[in-house]
Amino acid sequence: EEEKYTRKIQSRNTSSSPLDTIVSEGEQNTELRQGQDISTTHVYIKFFRGAIRYLWRSVTRVAVSQILFLATLGMCSALVSFGLDHIIQQLQNAHMRFSQLSNIYAISYLLWIAFTITFGLLSAACVHLISQYSAGSGISEMKSILSGTVMNRYLSFRTFLGKVMGQIAGLGAGLSIGKEGNISPCIAFLILKFPLFKKLANNDLIRNNLLAAAMAAGVSASFGAPFGGVLFSIEVTSTYYRVSTLWRSIFCTLFGSLFFYLLKSQGPIKTNFPDVTHTATQYSLFILLGVMCGLLGALFNFCVKRCILMRDKVVVGGGARYVSVGIVALLTALLSFPMDPLLRQNSDYVVNQFFSTEPLVFPSTQRMVAHMIMFTIIKFMLTALSITQPISSGVFMPVFATGACIGRLMGEIVRYFGGGGIPGGFSVVGAAALASGSTRTLSTSVIMFELTGQLSYMVPIMIATVVATAVGNLFNMGIYDEILSLRGLPYLTQIRDTTNINNKTVFDLMRLRKIKLISIESSDHVSDFKKLLDSNLISFPVVENEFNKVLIGTVLRTHLQIAVHDYDQKMQMHREAIVSGGDTEFISRKVTFYTGEEEVAERLDIEEGALIVPMDPAPFQLHVMTPLARAHFLFSMLGLSHAWVMSEGKLLGVITKKDLINAKL
Repeated sequence: EEEKYTRKIQSRNTSSSPLDTIVSEGEQNTELRQGQDISTTHVYIKFFRGAIRYLWRSVTRVAVSQILFLATLGMCSALVSFGLDHIIQQLQNAHMRFSQLSNIYAISYLLWIAFTITFGLLSAACVHLISQYSAGSGISEMKSILSGTVMNRYLSFRTFLGKVMGQIAGLGAGLSIGKEGNISPCIAFLILKFPLFKKLANNDLIRNNLLAAAMAAGVSASFGAPFGGVLFSIEVTSTYYRVSTLWRSIFCTLFGSLFFYLLKSQGPIKTNFPDVTHTATQYSLFILLGVMCGLLGALFNFCVKRCILMRDKVVVGGGARYVSVGIVALLTALLSFPMDPLLRQNSDYVVNQFFSTEPLVFPSTQRMVAHMIMFTIIKFMLTALSITQPISSGVFMPVFATGACIGRLMGEIVRYFGGGGIPGGFSVVGAAALASGSTRTLSTSVIMFELTGQLSYMVPIMIATVVATAVGNLFNMGIYDEILSLRGLPYLTQIRDTTNINNKTVFDLMRLRKIKLISIESSDHVSDFKKLLDSNLISFPVVENEFNKVLIGTVLRTHLQIAVHDYDQKMQMHREAIVSGGDTEFISRKVTFYTGEEEVAERLDIEEGALIVPMDPAPFQLHVMTPLARAHFLFSMLGLSHAWVMSEGKLLGVITKKDLINAKL
């Protein structure tokens, strides 16, 4: 020990400082290069290398990288939204010009139909050929993803490309669909793959928070409404909301809105209402408008549900989807061209026309009322048919335009009978009310304030949206919840009936059948893993032995697959080496579980050639007598997919999110 201590002291005394080392290296290089003095240059190189490393470490810190990520996401969302709007507008203008190539009405009609059907089929082809997960609005899928379900295919690059291309084709065809809100989460998922944001991608909690912020960024990039986008994303995707996500969402939407207005200079909606004071009679009319929009919103959701069920029965296979989309596109073209000029225009143009303070140009009031009623019925029907097709589509804007027409209709009738008020103001209230009646979100009122800037209509809009949401909830769920339920996406809703859950525990729902597990004592070979992979479980418990079942940890299915794949590759190389007569190395069938890098190094020294499988030493566990209400709360808050049921350290069973969903608590 004294000799070791002496050597340690001598090594400290003889060791040189980093600067001495750099200078000595510079002197050696000087001698090697014929006296050329490069020691100072070498010092500068070392300094800049150290500065770059320090800067990289600073940027990759979680706090700093989150800010960079959110700023990048907001900018990219705004750029993609601007590019989509520009391309779609050019395509819609081309649609108009194409139908006007002939002065003969019948030929123009046929050209209009041909263009609509062609691009409608292209929209279906984008979903069918690029990514089938790009169909629909994507908000229902995001609601399931943010609750803890892993569905990365809904956020992949192919899905992003399918959504963008499908949306361009569908809106260019003139179908009654809107821009969807799931493009920004796809962008966020792609940005997270950059090495700079590796730490964020590896943290499940932070990744979900950033995806929630991406949902808000999508609404903000579409409408230029940052705070409304944040509230809308909370309402449509969250049962329980983490407050830590709020600053991320606001920062991202503000950054996205900044680029939105730098690129577009103004939002999609333009109003110039004078400040008005509303009377008690007008407030009564706003309440009536809210009731009407709530009923129509519930009817719209019911029609969408029936259309989806009917489509699932009829549309089977790849070719049938083109027939279904082609029929809807044909119906859209047949009704939109001859019956009402507003049906040929996009939703933004229609909304601005109804929000205008200028009177609508019609020969008579009766003719105007007839046109508005016809527009409402046709738009309502075409929207319900279009958004249920296997194409990339949004819901908000076509419903918004329909509500604007209903509100304008009431405003024109009130003005005709001398009731006062501005018809465009009634249109604003109607648009927000019908959107709330369908989506069951109160944040549409905030979106409307930010879009129009009309604070004098703040109270009427809030009254109408609250009434519409309450009336709609009496009949069915919101449009996104209905779609989520019909598609069978895993999502844990709030407890409906507390009386049936008060006396129940985890024992009442856990799976009692034999669990496929890994025993350290008896099953630690690759052949045992291959048997386990025949099941569809996502993780497997690791216990001491099959008799006491003391839980040590869990192993993910993906890690087992990687271990088996590596073993098969090594065995293939081993066989080839034997055949060729070359050197062969020992291939062990032994499996080693580890929980950290230090343990890996130690076990690699002891068990040479063994397969290394990472293990989670702290899986989520629940006692067998845990109340079911508490388990439901933990699954909802933490986004758990499953939990192991324990008693005195022994594994008894497992309870999954699917079990809680099927229980319909």
